[in-house]
Amino acid sequence: MLRVGWKNLFIKMYRELKEKNIKLDNIYAKSKLGATRIEWKCSKCTDKEKEEIENIFSEYEKLSNKTCEICGKKGILRQTSPMFTTLCNECFEYMKNDKLKKYLLFYRNLTEFDYISICQKFGILKEKEKITYFGLKVYKINGSEYVREDDIKKLPFYDFWQESAESSTMIIDEDLGNLVFLYDWKAFCHIFIKTGKDQFIQ
Repeated sequence: MLRVGWKNLFIKMYRELKEKNIKLDNIYAKSKLGATRIEWKCSKCTDKEKEEIENIFSEYEKLSNKTCEICGKKGILRQTSPMFTTLCNECFEYMKNDKLKKYLLFYRNLTEFDYISICQKFGILKEKEKITYFGLKVYKINGSEYVREDDIKKLPFYDFWQESAESSTMIIDEDLGNLVFLYDWKAFCHIFIKTGKDQFIQ
């Protein structure tokens, strides 16, 4: 779990990755012995890029071990039974109070939503493909979403879809061919799955 006191460290780290135009398949941060540990995967990175990524993460893992997990100030590793925690002097004193300790241990965890938001803000995670009915890939062009007619042709009910889509609007893309609006495709599939026919067949 990413500690709230390390949030600024991660923002700097992600900014550094973005400047180097590095995108990862996955990244996961956890805490161990008062420092962050980063696990990651990049299937298309070169060996040189992987070494560069590892060096960046190693640097920030070391910095986290000197940064208070709660407030982000300069801290040192301390034993706060039964665990080891990196804390500044002030937060360490607060942890001696049992009531405050319970609150601080809860507060120090950055929510998964915040963590994902940071990743998205800096675009360091590869965008996953969006898939719709019958395994068709969704293409986004100028803010609108489409499926390719060529992909629909591979389905066993293409002729039936083509007949029902005669009055539907399609656009033509130089690289992707005829594109069907995702809204129209989903509307057809919804009725087809539910009734076995399209909206024009009684």
